Formats: sequence, structure tokens, C-alpha cells
Amino acid sequence: MELYLLRHAIAAEPGTVIVSHDSERSLTEEGIEKMKKAVEGMRRMGISVDQMISSPYLRASETAKIVAKGIGFDGKIRFSDVLVPNADFKNFFKLLKEFKAHEKVLLVGHMPSIGEFVSTLIFGKGAPAMDYKKGGLCRVDMPDILTPSVLGQLKWFLTPKQLRSFK
Repeated sequence: MELYLLRHAIAAEPGTVIVSHDSERSLTEEGIEKMKKAVEGMRRMGISVDQMISSPYLRASETAKIVAKGIGFDGKIRFSDVLVPNADFKNFFKLLKEFKAHEKVLLVGHMPSIGEFVSTLIFGKGAPAMDYKKGGLCRVDMPDILTPSVLGQLKWFLTPKQLRSFK
């Protein structure tokens, strides 16, 4: 299974917008424009996916929609609380078990959980979280049979600036 793990694009900072819950913060204009350019890089890299799952938080769902449109994903974006900030790895791992070994899956989430998930997938439990920039993307290939003790292989980890640089 090819996993693509994406941190949401630049969103309004907490306290700079009036929202009743953190989940309602949206992307900034800068975040939207930079994500669109990053998606051009994803398209040039030939990234395509069979499944797309996003945190239900507004900034992540907006990011997922930009990516879906930009790479030509015509499936339905699923939303899961497994990808919200501070989510639990056990639940994340259960989500992964829903997919087939040959599938390519894009997951859109938040720090710190997405950084922790990547670290745990490639280094095992207790590894320090990977540091993701907003709009950063990595690919982790998982073995055909998923067990908590089997590790994935990090193929690449790109900053948003690197994604935007693909010509």
C-alpha cells in the first residue's frame, strides 16, 4: 500500500479569527494559493490515489478538496476523526487495515498526530514525531500484511516549497 500523508495547508492562526471551535479555522488565501501550486507539483510527479481520507476539520477538508481537484481524483473524499489533532495511533492503524495492499491512499491531517503517525509507521512505537510544515507531504510504502510490529518504508518526505518547485 502506498500511503501519502499530507499536513493541511496554511490556515488562520488561532485567535486571529472568531470561531467557536478550532475545527472551524479555514485556510488563508496564501494557504490556498500555495497548496494549488504544491498540487501542480504532485501532478507533475504523477501522484494519483484510489482513496482520499481527511480530517473533518475545515482546514484539512479544504486542503483535501484542492488536492482532489488538482490531481483529478474523482472518488468521494471520506472524513475521519482518526486524522484530527492529537488522534490515537491505534485508531489510525485500524483505518489503514480497511485498505487493500495494492491501493494508493492519501490522508490529510494535522500536527502533532500526522507527524507521530509517520514516525511510528517507519521507526516503530516511541519514535519522536516527524516535523511537518503546513502543506508537507510524504510517501510511506506499507507491506501487504499489516501488523503493528511490521514497519513501512519512507520513500520520500517533501516540504511544500519542494513540491512547488517540480516543473
